Amino acid sequence: MHSFEQLEGTWRSSEPYDSDDYLCEYTISGAPDSPHVEGVDLQDGEAFVVSDIAWDGATLSFTTLMPSTGRVGRCRFRVVAPDRVESKFSFTVVEELTRYRG
Repeated sequence: MHSFEQLEGTWRSSEPYDSDDYLCEYTISGAPDSPHVEGVDLQDGEAFVVSDIAWDGATLSFTTLMPSTGRVGRCRFRVVAPDRVESKFSFTVVEELTRYRG
């Protein structure tokens, strides 16, 4: 079992920066019962609005909002090794469809 303290610090993707989704940085602080998360887009320095932060003993979860785009995402961080975190990020795409009459 990994501890909350292993999540504390600043995290960036270890993958090559080949997508806008990888160009962010998260800083985790606080305590298990009152975690704090800050996030920033590394391309332009815009800060995420972070909410709904929770630590369940194994996973840190939180919601992000990018003010300029209105994009809301759900993040889940889990320690997989010292200095390595698995990040799962999901978001909903809302689009309008037009009937195809082929």
